[in-house]
Amino acid sequence: MVCLPAGSGFGGWMSATLGMGNYRYTEHRLEPHGALYAIGSFKTLGGVSVENPERAVALLLREWKQDQPGLLARFDADHDGVLSADEWDRARAAARDQVASNLASTPGTPGMNVLSKPADGRPFLLSGSDEETLARRLRLRAAGNVVLFIASAAALAWMLSRL
Repeated sequence: MVCLPAGSGFGGWMSATLGMGNYRYTEHRLEPHGALYAIGSFKTLGGVSVENPERAVALLLREWKQDQPGLLARFDADHDGVLSADEWDRARAAARDQVASNLASTPGTPGMNVLSKPADGRPFLLSGSDEETLARRLRLRAAGNVVLFIASAAALAWMLSRL
């Protein structure tokens, strides 16, 4: 939405004459299932997610290590009282499986996706047009402004030469 204050002078007189009051509002709507082109900082807030599944596996393995007799009973296949590399690999695989099944079985609320202006100054753009159409429109607008600038400079030069 664009909000332009009505100033004094010709613009203020036009807005008052046309009954626009003190502000002019322009709204644009993004249609559902329509084209969308977005550049910015994308985040999902809330919902059930694990930022790093390997961290969840490491936390579960740390919990299992607290119960050494239980850990040995579950994964010490040769019953020598020490987990070998193969037995420890099976423990890690079991932890990964348990984390994956916990994530799959946990019903949760869906997260909310947020697109915002990046804090580091990168560009932010949200458009209802596809990339090619938007680029073409902006190139035409830039070319029109260059032509208008050249024409204005030529008219100024002509007026100054008549003085």
